[in-house]
Amino acid sequence: MADALSAHLERILGGRFELAHAHALRQGPLTQTTTGFKTHQDTETDDSIDRSAVVKLTPDLRGEAPSRMTVLGAAYPFAYGPAAGSAGHFDSRLWHASVAPESEREHLKLTFFFRRVSTRGMRAARRAA
Repeated sequence: MADALSAHLERILGGRFELAHAHALRQGPLTQTTTGFKTHQDTETDDSIDRSAVVKLTPDLRGEAPSRMTVLGAAYPFAYGPAAGSAGHFDSRLWHASVAPESEREHLKLTFFFRRVSTRGMRAARRAA
């Protein structure tokens, strides 16, 4: 999954990306107080990351309100599709927050944090080797 997301970022943004780290989220009425996040930047704990990608593992049921997130200053609204595997990504420096789910069910998500790989640094390392 991380490799596919990295390849997607490379296709649409150019350059190379590598996975820095990832974590799982369980969000819903029972867990919102422990996995809902106030407005924050993902770079607060790791300033080397460049892109954050969130993959929804729990599909929406027919007629169910979709999972959402607010990303301030993004060029486009962050929205998941209804199917499991739907994903979105954004600049990790942008302020963002989880939106409390309207669903009564718990939803599972994976969040991946990518850093841009400097090709200049890679070339220098190859020359030095």
